[in-house]
Amino acid sequence: MEKLILLLADYATVDASGKLNILGAFGRIYTNGFPARHSLMCLVVKLGSGVAEAGQKHECNVRFVDEYDKVIASFPPIPFTVPTPTGGVFPEVNFIVQLRDFALVRAGSFQFQVFIDDENEPIGTLPLTIELRP
Repeated sequence: MEKLILLLADYATVDASGKLNILGAFGRIYTNGFPARHSLMCLVVKLGSGVAEAGQKHECNVRFVDEYDKVIASFPPIPFTVPTPTGGVFPEVNFIVQLRDFALVRAGSFQFQVFIDDENEPIGTLPLTIELRP
């Protein structure tokens, strides 16, 4: 598996044909004070794989960590099966993790880390900076 897209957006969907629709990508959140809550953001993950992986079962795991790699939040694992390619197209898998009322407890540098199965190293990391509005 390889990471094709990893980003935060205001909103994202996948339509019936598998097309990924993304609105408002960002990597920084400003707030007037703490604790704060972000009403809705979507973590968008698009993975690609080789034809040999078609039909294999995996699990996508996401955690949110601070600059010291302390886990702030872990999310339920997302099981998936790599689709069988059609028409010579390599298999792709899309995930949209909707984060509603996401708690922001302090300013700083954070990361979403995405793991496949029980790997020790993330397949991708996504930085998120949280700042107090001047």
